[in-house]
Amino acid sequence: MDLLNKTRKPLSVAELHNELGFPVDRGELWDMLLNNDKVLYNETTRRFSYKAKHVMEGKREMLALIQKYPDGILMDDVTDAYQTADVDAEDLITGAMVISLVNTETRERILYPVDDAYEFTVDEDISSMFHAVEVPVHDADFDTALRKVGVEPAPRRATAGAGGAGGDDDDDGWEGGKKKAKKKRAVNFERMKVTNVHLPELFKAPQVDRLDG
Repeated sequence: MDLLNKTRKPLSVAELHNELGFPVDRGELWDMLLNNDKVLYNETTRRFSYKAKHVMEGKREMLALIQKYPDGILMDDVTDAYQTADVDAEDLITGAMVISLVNTETRERILYPVDDAYEFTVDEDISSMFHAVEVPVHDADFDTALRKVGVEPAPRRATAGAGGAGGDDDDDGWEGGKKKAKKKRAVNFERMKVTNVHLPELFKAPQVDRLDG
């Protein structure tokens, strides 16, 4: 399938064999190709081709497709249509012809058409008040500020790294921009019991009390 996606042209069984180095018209592999949602097989020409979810070519057709989805369409489904579709999608976003938002739960990018019905002018005084609001930099402070005004913050995905959610909230683990290695606690062998003393029936013979004894 990767070969079909890369070439984006119909390939015969013989051509697939030459490119891949092994036959594809045998047993389980053949069945997988015929039943793959991303593979189209033409029984007349006996050629396989990549099957995108949406058939289009160029930015104009891409824009027309996105405009048919007022509730948004997955960017991955759009950029899967042809080889340079990702570049065209970014051009539409940069040119403010479509809107790109990220789903906070799935982290997938969604493309929305620009609707003139939602275009309006904001008075300067209201705009100034909006920009005058100081937004906390750190996530924890931002969540606290939201709760103070009665708004429960949306769940945030944990991310590894300094200052990210899911990491240490304090600065004790960082020094000079580098994370300090945590010291391992020494094992106290004198307090470590070898046997389960609460199950004496399992240990009829004498047992040692300490690992270093």
